[in-house]
Amino acid sequence: MTPTATDTTSDLIDQTNIKNSIPIVAKELKEFSREDVEKHNKQGDLWVIIDVKMYDLSRFASMHPGGLAVLINEEVAGQDVTESFYGLHRHEVLECPQYAHLQIGVLRGEESVIHGRVPGALSKVPYAEPTWLSEGFSSPYYIEHVAPGSALNLHAMQMGPGKHLKGLTLMKGLVTPEELIITQEIVCCGARGYGDGAVQSCIWLCHQRGCPTVLLGGKVIGLPPVLNFGSPELKAKIIPEVLSGKKFICLTISEAHASSDVMGMQTTAIKSDDGKEWIVNGTKKWITNRQFTDYFTTGCKTEDGFTVILISRTDGISMKPIKISYSPTAGTVYITFDNVRSQWRTRSVLKAESYKEQLTKLTGQIAFLKMYSVRSAQETAQDTVQIFDGRRITKTGMGRFIEHYHRTVPFDALLGGAEDVLGDLGVRQAMRAMPKSARL
Repeated sequence: MTPTATDTTSDLIDQTNIKNSIPIVAKELKEFSREDVEKHNKQGDLWVIIDVKMYDLSRFASMHPGGLAVLINEEVAGQDVTESFYGLHRHEVLECPQYAHLQIGVLRGEESVIHGRVPGALSKVPYAEPTWLSEGFSSPYYIEHVAPGSALNLHAMQMGPGKHLKGLTLMKGLVTPEELIITQEIVCCGARGYGDGAVQSCIWLCHQRGCPTVLLGGKVIGLPPVLNFGSPELKAKIIPEVLSGKKFICLTISEAHASSDVMGMQTTAIKSDDGKEWIVNGTKKWITNRQFTDYFTTGCKTEDGFTVILISRTDGISMKPIKISYSPTAGTVYITFDNVRSQWRTRSVLKAESYKEQLTKLTGQIAFLKMYSVRSAQETAQDTVQIFDGRRITKTGMGRFIEHYHRTVPFDALLGGAEDVLGDLGVRQAMRAMPKSARL
């Protein structure tokens, strides 16, 4: 627990199986003075102070993952080690049952100043919360925190403002349709992949057992094509099922040989002989949420051009999980469509002329925005190396969130197209539209 100790203690403690932890028996905590604690300063009789709490490490010392020498150091044994402890460990270590039971008392006449994180409470750390949640600031939309749930229409809110919110009561009337707090709530968990998959997989398990759902990650990109281009009959069936959390949906675009190049995809869809169904053949790769989805919003090549077809989970669809560094909970898979039939087409959304218009009007600006956002994220990830030092590469303990962020942030550069390609596209597009009379 001294500055000479390594993160080994924190790392090994974090790996302890909490499920098999030592049960806590309620006991009365005694009061001691700092002088009382200083008397217990040797091997076999070793106490320390953390905050205002006394811990008896006499029996634990020989099992200390960081070694006995760390604890019998004269700056540790019988001393207040609050600063050095928190320099090497997360507070949650003290809340683990197998370590919480080591507390034997508190300092007489002193009040605790360090408290564990309270679920739902706002952080007082500067810039840890958005300004509209911080003291001294306010939002015309945000009134109070409400626990998530499909009954509050949070699934619809996650889609952002739009016509899908018409007629819905959001969060029991606490917010207006312009509110987007759910995105902030997902980010606050501090774990990439949570919104995409960890919650989604939990939802799937709950769905199997008949309990209510919480969040739906895949719908944010899978539902908009249905919402904006689906027929009235298709919307009436799919949208309520997804927004209520009863069904799951995901977007299926990327392919192994085309990646995010929409116009380069090779998955095909042709009409059946009777003209009532689409027959889809091809493969898709790096598809998020596929393992537990019910509907697949699938990009295909047809005689009309690029067409989005909605496919329900049926025969002819096979999936293989893909091991990725981003997050295994995202449910990323390689999928094969083998004569899969569907009656639903959202609409041919990228015919040659409309695609050319989108390319001219929107692509450059969106490309620059995406590139700037990713570069900003990568820069902050690089800065953590200087701030967290060796902890930046430590998967557990103090550095686990930082290590995960730094390891997975390159993934953002792939979404929607490689950032270098998009940046080049934006510049070329701007140069083509540059007036010949323009000069610096």
